Amino acid sequence: MNIAEEYRNKRYHKVILCWRYCKNPVEYLYLCLSLYGIGRRRPAFLLLVSRLQMATDINTKVMYLQTLYAITKMDAFCTEIRYLKFSPQWDDILDEQSPDLPDCLTLSPSDEVLRFKGEGAKIQTGSYAESCLLDLKSSQEIKVCTNFGPIILEAVARGGLLDLVLDLMKTPAAQSWAKKARSKIEVIVIPSEGDCFKHAAIIREIVHFATYHFLVGNDILTYIYCKHILMGIILFQDSAREPTYGKGLLEEETQNVAMMALEFASTDVSDDDLNMLLEALLYKSFGRIVHNEDSTNNCQRELHRSPLRGSKVFTSLGHAHRLLASKHALKIKFNINEKEEDVWILDRTELREAARCYIIAAFLDAPDNPDILIKYEQVVWCLLLMGGIDLAVIELFINLRNFHQKNLFFSYSGPNPRKIHDKLNMAWPGFVNRFEIINKIEDLFFELENDLSIRRLAPTVLEYDHKVYMATSYIPSAIAFTLENGRLEADLNEFEDWSRAAVAKNVELSLEFALMWYRGYLDTHEELPEEFSSYYEKYIEPSGSLWSRSQRLRTRDQ
Repeated sequence: MNIAEEYRNKRYHKVILCWRYCKNPVEYLYLCLSLYGIGRRRPAFLLLVSRLQMATDINTKVMYLQTLYAITKMDAFCTEIRYLKFSPQWDDILDEQSPDLPDCLTLSPSDEVLRFKGEGAKIQTGSYAESCLLDLKSSQEIKVCTNFGPIILEAVARGGLLDLVLDLMKTPAAQSWAKKARSKIEVIVIPSEGDCFKHAAIIREIVHFATYHFLVGNDILTYIYCKHILMGIILFQDSAREPTYGKGLLEEETQNVAMMALEFASTDVSDDDLNMLLEALLYKSFGRIVHNEDSTNNCQRELHRSPLRGSKVFTSLGHAHRLLASKHALKIKFNINEKEEDVWILDRTELREAARCYIIAAFLDAPDNPDILIKYEQVVWCLLLMGGIDLAVIELFINLRNFHQKNLFFSYSGPNPRKIHDKLNMAWPGFVNRFEIINKIEDLFFELENDLSIRRLAPTVLEYDHKVYMATSYIPSAIAFTLENGRLEADLNEFEDWSRAAVAKNVELSLEFALMWYRGYLDTHEELPEEFSSYYEKYIEPSGSLWSRSQRLRTRDQ
């Protein structure tokens, strides 16, 4: 594989497809320039910076610095080149200049995938790249049909890219369809008794209309319609004496409705409504009446076949438990800027369930899905807001997020610009200082990585006014916090007495999250990345030994 020749022939997609064959600094430079050439400027920049940090040869450093300056026009890179002139090695530097920047293409994700496919890439079934091609297929179908409700429902349900479908929902043709659908739906009254399947077509029309509002970002109407659909199904269920088999709503359609509702649900939603959405996601109760002869098996096959859909289901479950954690939060006092405010400590039990769901969503997901990064971030923040979790476990999920980000540099579809609306629960966490806190957590871990004690449990973290604040340690029994010099100080009812067994109990909980990911990832993908096998041996296994020793001590005491 001649990387230089492929680059000179402007076969940028071919160079990226063969990125693992890059062996020397020049070939890595061509790889970065190829990323730039297909419009992936940020990945090109980040990879260049990474290679620069690893470079020891002055020629390599100057070559990367020149390219970074060409991409960013930042004077800092020129300044660093001038600084290198004072190096004793400067006399040995070659006169050769870095290659000129290629023209930067702008391609849609589906066109990007087709380019890679033309260079010999194999598109995996269930991958995000495949969803880009399905997005193209759905958009073509929408253009030639008069009732595209079933098409948009299928597009949303499968997960993955929706860019082209979203664009079509903004056209006059889609708006005209929605207007006609609304005029029909406004005269519909879902009956409270009778055969559910007699009215299945009516309910399905409302599902399609809710899907349209989901795509155009109308959060209020999406939630209202989805809720009415599920309540209507419950009314059928309450009036039915026995299950009805035959042509009716599929269980997976009911699940789709719950997933759309949970994208927009907020803490204003009642506990009863959240529990209804959870039951719909898991088919509890709903499966008794909303039944089709093959619906359950079909749905299960679909979940196992499609990583994107399976991940979407568990992401929605995570959203539901996270909202319940907020609704069941404990109010405490927070003294900030000489004022006393109320803050809420999220319910630890519900956060634990949310973290478990997000972990499952992450390891089930297609590795080339850009949203996989958000899912690992959501795991990290559930664990941080719980407090008292082993820093080694939190660092594991931070590393997993970074690992997938690097791999996405070379994906066939590229980072998705996410045209979909910003009000989704997928946008959580949106704390303005979240990266600053993550950096502090990582610094704390590297300081204490070999300290298996209370000090290696993550500190208490509070959320207030779109920011998060970190205490000096984990303090579960605090009745109030005061912000002093940027750090949280706790007011306690009583002294925190941490025995070895108490520490081990928190380590046990932490291990639950780590082992869930390791086992689930192996079951799903069959092989661990080498760096995470090493991480397990270095950090997770020793933590397990501590917990085992504590268990033996408690047994002897009994």
